[in-house]
Amino acid sequence: MADTQEMDTEDKMSFVNFECKLCDYEQLCSDNEQAPFKCPECGSKWYTLRFLDKPPSKQEFVNIGFADNERWSWALGCNENQLQKKIKQHPNAEWRKAPGGGYQMRIANRTEKKRRMKEAGFEEFG
Repeated sequence: MADTQEMDTEDKMSFVNFECKLCDYEQLCSDNEQAPFKCPECGSKWYTLRFLDKPPSKQEFVNIGFADNERWSWALGCNENQLQKKIKQHPNAEWRKAPGGGYQMRIANRTEKKRRMKEAGFEEFG
């Protein structure tokens, strides 16, 4: 039983993450490597060492906003007097009568929203 525990500890490798506080230099060192005592980039001795059981995994790319998320836009909507002008401006758009008066445009996803806003001459902030 002692042999299996020794094998498990040999398989586990620990890591040290070196991060410089001045220039944001970062280096991942394994057990076999020596972590630097000063930053190789700027020579600073202001750094942090984090001890890890396994190397940090790279975060997956998150596709926020580009998947279809249908919504009805108030910003691209219009009142009854402007509807014909808006239909000419956005010929393939779908419209519905909004609660409380006026019309709303159907937006399928963020890419379409940006395109429609550009067609209308709007600019997105933040």
